[in-house]
Amino acid sequence: MNLVMSDNARNKLGCYMTRQASINNIPVSGLVSRFTVEPSVQQRFENASKDSTELTKKINVIGVTDQKGEKVLMDTTGPIARTNTSYDGTDRRNPINAVDLKSRQYQCEQVNYDTFISYPQLDAWAAHNDFQTRISAQIARQVALDRIMIGL
Repeated sequence: MNLVMSDNARNKLGCYMTRQASINNIPVSGLVSRFTVEPSVQQRFENASKDSTELTKKINVIGVTDQKGEKVLMDTTGPIARTNTSYDGTDRRNPINAVDLKSRQYQCEQVNYDTFISYPQLDAWAAHNDFQTRISAQIARQVALDRIMIGL
């Protein structure tokens, strides 16, 4: 196994780490410890992750700050379209209440995403000018697939 990174890969990795530190407003040295992702950066990542698969494009995801709580959006009670608007035999139209106000709770659980890229992989990817974009896109896509697998 090759445990030495090429100069080209080391340079591209350094640029990638500098960019990640920059968008999170931390020094590059801060990447080796825990840090809180800036909200705007987190939102961009959420959008990239959501847009990376056809299914996640169709799922409505709303960020919350509380670990437990009540549903954020209203639900509907069911279908509201009818061809016969008089279900009681009269000519009078009978509208229905479309808003479901029943309680529904959520509970968020911490999910950790741990990744690494081996030196040989970095060497192979360093040949591409869009090195950073490829890494970020693949990680965002896998996060989306993992969320589908665990049920968001």
